[in-house]
Amino acid sequence: MNEPIIYVEPERLAKWKRKFPIHWRTAIEAMKDDVVIQRGDADPAFVRKACLRTWGLMLSMYDLACPTERHRQKMRRGFRRLLAEFPFIDTMFPDFRQRLNEHDQWVKFGMDELDPDEIEGGRSGSA
Repeated sequence: MNEPIIYVEPERLAKWKRKFPIHWRTAIEAMKDDVVIQRGDADPAFVRKACLRTWGLMLSMYDLACPTERHRQKMRRGFRRLLAEFPFIDTMFPDFRQRLNEHDQWVKFGMDELDPDEIEGGRSGSA
């Protein structure tokens, strides 16, 4: 398998290093994995491992790198969309649902408010 070629502008890479000092390397690895998958050179085990790494990256960014509640709201909206579009993720990687359930409990006990997409969509909980 050829080494995938990716290019990230130096300014963008510097921003990622400042903003996500723990996560930027894994983000680069996820981009490399995507190139291999898109090229068609990946076997099913590689695809599964790449997905698990990317999903883990998303959760660790949610847990460790979200500077404000507004950022967490955006990520939770992404989690809801991801689970709605690809329900099998819930089976393979239930941690997204866990974060959404935690938020639901904070809302239930009045310690947090519904996310804007939950209000707009008429939902009172996760997808």
